[in-house]
Amino acid sequence: MKLYKRNVIERILDPRESFRVNEIEIEYRRHPLLGFWVRVNYERAKRPKHAITKEDLSWIEDTKKNCPFCFENIEKMTPKFDPELVPEGRIRVGNTVTFPNLYPFGTLHAVSVLSKEHFLPLDQFKVEHFVNSFLAVKDLFERARKREPALRYVNIGMNYLQPAAASLVHPHIQVHLERTPSLLVEMEKLASQNYYNENLEPFWSSYLKEEKKEKVRYLGSTNGFEWVASFAPLGRDEVIGISTTGTTDFMQMDEEEIRGLAEGIVKTFKGYHKLGKYSLNFGIHSWPDRDPDFSLHIHIITRPSPSFLYCSDRGYLETLFGDIVVDDLPESVAGVLRENW
Repeated sequence: MKLYKRNVIERILDPRESFRVNEIEIEYRRHPLLGFWVRVNYERAKRPKHAITKEDLSWIEDTKKNCPFCFENIEKMTPKFDPELVPEGRIRVGNTVTFPNLYPFGTLHAVSVLSKEHFLPLDQFKVEHFVNSFLAVKDLFERARKREPALRYVNIGMNYLQPAAASLVHPHIQVHLERTPSLLVEMEKLASQNYYNENLEPFWSSYLKEEKKEKVRYLGSTNGFEWVASFAPLGRDEVIGISTTGTTDFMQMDEEEIRGLAEGIVKTFKGYHKLGKYSLNFGIHSWPDRDPDFSLHIHIITRPSPSFLYCSDRGYLETLFGDIVVDDLPESVAGVLRENW
């Protein structure tokens, strides 16, 4: 496998330098599985933005008022599952609580509250937060699949803080079980199958082999997973954790694999904290059939810091053309995050 990139130079008359000629380098990276182009210009990080530069998180205290996910309010402010599915109403594992989403946008759309704490800086998330939550979600989905086997496709994601599209501050993940796959997961599965047919080996193990050979983006391993800073990121500071056990479906995971996934998530969060990040998204990409061409994996990206006014990292190229623009070199991200492995 070759990780392909090319560089182009743009020349401008730069007002910052009395309109002298300035050559700006742009790096194009081709996504090794899906083929789209990611554009990297780390000078963009220096561009002026109409935003508050020092994060003021004092407003978070006000969001505790009537927060439905705070433990004193969960019993009276969150819904319960159909008793035919979950007779106890909500699923509790440790300090996590899982219940239906009051405003669902998916089949069996549920929320799993991770902690008693209303707000957690990224370096204060614990492995048990995610282990307990994932075990509760697996329990829920096992019950649902017994009742309706057509619900085969697992979606698990996290929006943390408002820049990541979270409506509530309190740490939680969202999950739903679908009859059809999400678009990007389906694209990954098809591309993985094509790669396997052409190369007689899985894309995911080939990609990890290449990243471990180059060393500059490889982060390390946890039980059942290997972790890299993505060569062609889907968003800022992207980290990908890839199952190395042949697991394709979240529902196939045992508790030790779940713990390995949770450990990698927490290590990544701690690295993001060192980078000065607060807000993020993650998504677990799962496929119900145990096919040799696919591996369960997770994408984790950061979002802009929370403030009263900020510049979104999603522009027209991302939303209308499917190209991604980032301003952080994956190798620089890996240099910080690697310390946690």
